[in-house]
Amino acid sequence: MKIKSNKRSITALSLILLFMVSLVFRLWLTELVPQPFVYDQGEYERYANYIYHNPWLLASHTYRTYPYSLFIAVIYRLTYLGNHEAVIYSQIILDSLVSLFIYFILVHGVNIGRWAWLGAILYAINPITSGYLGVLLSEPITTFFCRSDSSYRCSAVEFE
Repeated sequence: MKIKSNKRSITALSLILLFMVSLVFRLWLTELVPQPFVYDQGEYERYANYIYHNPWLLASHTYRTYPYSLFIAVIYRLTYLGNHEAVIYSQIILDSLVSLFIYFILVHGVNIGRWAWLGAILYAINPITSGYLGVLLSEPITTFFCRSDSSYRCSAVEFE
């Protein structure tokens, strides 16, 4: 019984370390190659401004999705209007959590045990998807919601 408790605490500490490594890597990569604020980012921000100025956080748009602009508007409400850094840092935190979700999906959903660490580490140091974090685009938030949903579904299936 004591061995299982120690194994769980080591796993928990390892997951915290993985999250921190992922966070530092994403912060470093975002600061290493800053991206200009152009094209789609401006459209998402304009839509977020419409949402921000509506008292019910509602607005319509013809071809931009609502959830990402709502995410930007909520971050603006929590900080101040036009705070791109807060949006980018929020995306970095959420994307770092995705590496933990991948670990849980591989352990509970696919049931591959120790190999789950490989998947989580590869995502934690993945420079391809991390390149989207320095811009105001919906890809990081979409990845977060898809992986969190998959992680939840895998844990629910395991307990049934």
